[in-house]
Amino acid sequence: GRRLGICLQVDLSDPDAAGNGGPGPGGQAHRGGARPDDVPELADLVAGSAHLDLLGVMAVAPLGADPQPAFERLAAVHDRLIAGHPQALMRSAGMSGDLAAAVVTGATHVRLGSALLGHRESLK
Repeated sequence: GRRLGICLQVDLSDPDAAGNGGPGPGGQAHRGGARPDDVPELADLVAGSAHLDLLGVMAVAPLGADPQPAFERLAAVHDRLIAGHPQALMRSAGMSGDLAAAVVTGATHVRLGSALLGHRESLK
């Protein structure tokens, strides 16, 4: 009888960026998640599940890009989501380095790992 609350992760890669085919020369590294146009259908599937509660959306800004436009895209996706799923109020965006942009664009949750714990070494 236990239910799991989830957020849908949204890919905030700029669809208009040159070479936006993924990592590599001239391409943006994708951070993962569903394409924005796929979020409504996924939300409906989650909402129809007997064991999942749709809490909202989450995303991280693309690496090496201004986070503000990405978080504005997330805000638009979230506004559309809330229209059909008013209980999905969580908007998790931003991390230590882009906290201000996340808050300005309406994030309800942020992740502050490196601001609290410092940067970790690369595993490579």
